[in-house]
Amino acid sequence: MRKIKEKILEKSLELFNEFGASSVSMRQVAKELSMSHSNLLYHFKSKNELITALHDQLLGHAIELNKQVKPVEFDFVNLLYQSTVIGFSIVYEYRFLMLELNAIMKENESLKENFVQLEKVRAAMYRLEIEKAVRLGILRKEVIENEYEQLVHHIKIFSDSWIASAAIYDRLDKDQLIHKYALAMMYLFSPHMTEEGARDFSNWLSMRKN
Repeated sequence: MRKIKEKILEKSLELFNEFGASSVSMRQVAKELSMSHSNLLYHFKSKNELITALHDQLLGHAIELNKQVKPVEFDFVNLLYQSTVIGFSIVYEYRFLMLELNAIMKENESLKENFVQLEKVRAAMYRLEIEKAVRLGILRKEVIENEYEQLVHHIKIFSDSWIASAAIYDRLDKDQLIHKYALAMMYLFSPHMTEEGARDFSNWLSMRKN
């Protein structure tokens, strides 16, 4: 049973990424798997249920991969890059979700609610990392009221939209694409860095070029 579901999810992900979830029917998924439509519906009653299962799979992969990020000490620049690359790599593998985010959420209210709740968790994590970086002198204290809350908001917007931008403007392979946008994400923090933080970031950039 589990192997059949895994095959269905694997083929559905392939089709959704290539053609878009809105353009792929359950009958098409069944045909590609050489199974009957009724057999597919036995495992997943609707396309919404199938998409929800893929979203759950994405989250599972994210949790497992993030466990691999274990810096010996708090290295803000490296930690930010590693966690962003991991997050963006997973999004790329399930890119149909972000490319059709609005349409999918309109059709799947429970998934939308889960997505909103997860964003709250993600925002809280960024707030904690920002607070820690401020305490350690990597990021400066706020000069403008709520500027770090706005930074968290900008991160959300960027995270939700980078894959759509890449699909329009870029012709890079996966690794180049993820590095490009992970770096762009990191630059969101640069105006808030102290002299020490900016120096660390600049040194990190120089080392990556060598």
